[in-house]
Amino acid sequence: MSLFSPNRWYTPKTTDEAVKIIEEHPGEALLFGGGTYIHELRERGSLEWVKACVDLQAIGLNYLEKTQDGIKVGAMATLNDVISCAGFRAGGFESLIQAAYAMGPEQIKNAATLGGAVGCRVPIIDVVPALISLGAKVMLRVAGETRVIGLEELLNGPEASLLGRTAVIVEFLVPQPAPGSRSHFRKFRRSAADWPIVNASVLVRVDSARDCADARLVVGSRPEGYFRLKKSEEFLVGKQINGDTLEALPHVVSSEVRLENHFTASAEYKKALAGTFVREAVQRAVEAEPS
Repeated sequence: MSLFSPNRWYTPKTTDEAVKIIEEHPGEALLFGGGTYIHELRERGSLEWVKACVDLQAIGLNYLEKTQDGIKVGAMATLNDVISCAGFRAGGFESLIQAAYAMGPEQIKNAATLGGAVGCRVPIIDVVPALISLGAKVMLRVAGETRVIGLEELLNGPEASLLGRTAVIVEFLVPQPAPGSRSHFRKFRRSAADWPIVNASVLVRVDSARDCADARLVVGSRPEGYFRLKKSEEFLVGKQINGDTLEALPHVVSSEVRLENHFTASAEYKKALAGTFVREAVQRAVEAEPS
């Protein structure tokens, strides 16, 4: 195990101060939020490169604010802050609550932050596919400039390399799902202490006849990351969510998602899991009573 003993410990009061500090220590500064993932890296001996730690606790980013269009969540809001937020108890946000619940014991949920869950760039964090399926956007502060970008685009685009190096996550903008929308989250892992092998989050909107009017399907996998399943969404839209549609859906999902062999599971097994969990999530979302 490597000791975690940075030479400098900073407590900036603004995001611009935090950005300036990490720019002054290129490749040697570590952003400190809740500290849960940093503890794991320390146990692995993976923090020898850290020369400066930037503690974000004093910036005041632990807010949740209901707006006309959705909910703003500060990057330092914890998983339990999200779980206890009355705004997220409304219909359509179910997957985010379920994913936050699934991320470990109370000690973790009391400390782990939403910004850290995204900023650590681990390719299988439970709340990330839930946020993507809900269409969440991220506000970044980069060198005195504010940028707002979709979470899906952030994690799959060049901006991802800026996280924790020249960019600080300020807040998440989670839009209010359209009336009639419901969501659900599922995952599979080898043990209660292990990272998931595959997780899946869906948002579906159906009419009174259970015809699908809209769908957002997202799968996460080790080590590839997160996938928006647009072909599978197109397959669902316009169809009635019945036995025939649900039976065909896993094949559509597994043929679309591009996964590789991993020491935890083969590519084919992960594809099968992805198809099964997306089907189960869609079925449970449609059958759930509106919140």
